[in-house]
Amino acid sequence: MSEDDILPSLETQPGLINFRVLVSAKEAGCLIGQNGAVIDSIRDETATRAGISQLRPGTHERILTVSGLVDSAAKALSYFAQALVNASSETPFSYSYFPLKQMSRIANVEGQTTVLRMMVPNSQIGTLIGARGLRIQQIQRQCNVSMIVSKSFLAGSSERLVELQGTVDNLYDAVRIVGRCLLSGASSSEETVLYVPRPSSKAAEVPKPATTQETVSFRDDIVGALIGKHGSRIQGVRKVSGATIAISEEDGTGERSFTISGSPSAVGKAKRLLAFNLEREEQRRADHETHASNSFHSDEKGREDENEKGREDENEEGREHENNLAESRDGDPSRKDIADGDDGPGESEPADGTSRGEDDDQAESVSTAA
Repeated sequence: MSEDDILPSLETQPGLINFRVLVSAKEAGCLIGQNGAVIDSIRDETATRAGISQLRPGTHERILTVSGLVDSAAKALSYFAQALVNASSETPFSYSYFPLKQMSRIANVEGQTTVLRMMVPNSQIGTLIGARGLRIQQIQRQCNVSMIVSKSFLAGSSERLVELQGTVDNLYDAVRIVGRCLLSGASSSEETVLYVPRPSSKAAEVPKPATTQETVSFRDDIVGALIGKHGSRIQGVRKVSGATIAISEEDGTGERSFTISGSPSAVGKAKRLLAFNLEREEQRRADHETHASNSFHSDEKGREDENEKGREDENEEGREHENNLAESRDGDPSRKDIADGDDGPGESEPADGTSRGEDDDQAESVSTAA
């Protein structure tokens, strides 16, 4: 298949076309010009109708429309592209809010390039791409431009983006061919839902959640534990809860205030985390005191056990001493007499040393004499 069979002929003028191009709000200002000077000049020179949509609140996009004969509309778009080139040389444009990411900042074609983001009805994408992508590939080769087609629709519409990057002259050639391709594949039976710029997720105004503030107080002796080493614990509470926590200085009252600010849910979560940390610290201290008390009682009991053991040892020594003494007496007869009470004067013998027999004789003599 020859190139002439792939692309439509440029010798014919197929009719009127309406190009829709997505531009940023900043680009739109450059295309309009001071007091509309730029857009008016392009209209007059190309005999086309051109306009730019109003900027909707919360959006960053506007739509440039150019209507006329295909070649005239293509010429008008090339003039608008030149205006973008002139403006971008002073301040590069940003396309962060567009559905497609911007093409490489490094141009893949020679010369000073710019980008046109054409919005094309999905029903006409097939005729632009061609069988197995041959048509769009041929446009890029023949016109020395880069093209990319979005896979998804623009939000709330049946349109898709077709981005063309190239020099102004090359874009003009490409748009002439693109216009002819689109007209050849136009369908009157399928209704097109046009894209309308909407607030982006970054630009949409989201009502700020209601904020609240609460103050809780803690004893001076517990504040250090709630703050943590190098502030690690209080920073963790701030991070997890999303609340702001300000801590007062010591004022001699014995307490310090924690002022918690944020959404109601954030403040509530911060209070719960602080309460948890407080309970954990108090439990740690209670366990420490219990351990210390148990250690004290254990020491006391140890001393009592030692004293009791000492008394038992003394008793044991006393019993051993008595046993030793008894064994000593059993082995020595003289010691046995002493043990039996025969080691001195007793009831059986008078204290004066006389024997019991002598006393009896004297007593008997006295009785006879009487």
